[in-house]
Amino acid sequence: KNVGNHCDKGADLLQKRPMLAHLENYVMYHHTPWTELLGLDLSEAVKFGANCIYMADRVDILALNGLESDPNILGSREQIRRKIKAKAGRWFHYDLVDIFLQISAPESFWLSMEQAQLSGYASSLIQHHSTQEIDFQELKKIILIFSQIVDAKSTFTTQHSDGVANLSRTLGELFKLSEHQCDKLELAGLLHDLGKLRVPDEILDKPGKLTQSEYYIVQRHSFDSYDILKNITGFEDIAK
Repeated sequence: KNVGNHCDKGADLLQKRPMLAHLENYVMYHHTPWTELLGLDLSEAVKFGANCIYMADRVDILALNGLESDPNILGSREQIRRKIKAKAGRWFHYDLVDIFLQISAPESFWLSMEQAQLSGYASSLIQHHSTQEIDFQELKKIILIFSQIVDAKSTFTTQHSDGVANLSRTLGELFKLSEHQCDKLELAGLLHDLGKLRVPDEILDKPGKLTQSEYYIVQRHSFDSYDILKNITGFEDIAK
């Protein structure tokens, strides 16, 4: 559903950001089958990378669908492996499928996909990357990608993050805060709803009153935003 649309929008967001523009085609073609990628005027690295993302996306979706009928992820692993293998040479590069079948054989591969393991995995990735310093304007351009993704999640939140960011900065200036403090307020405003990405669309777009359970799901988004941002060097105050 709307596959091409979200590929185009994602690629467009990256294309407008110089630091990330080189990733544009990976996103643009991350739902394009391998047989179609072969005929496109793209580098081999982009074709292979986009196809890798496509397969990872399919494995994740199949795993989530399996969890709906069986909460134990191991219960659906062989079915997922068979489905991916069946698409070798058509949807996915043969080599990618071979690699997937090798690394997905142990139970640990599937258990590491559980929600409880993902935060630790993300933290590990951050620790293995060097810190890069960028100025405020460049950082803001990158953060705008995330705020626009969050605001696009619901018809009720169009440009909401921009409004909060602008108001936060204006209030900071009225209170005579330093430019650096106002910069942080603006970035915090852009990122304050990041945790809403885990809130189901049917709850965000519900026309009527939320149930108590649904309200609790929405209410936790501020903590989820903090949890995402707290491990980023330099974002300690923004996370709070």
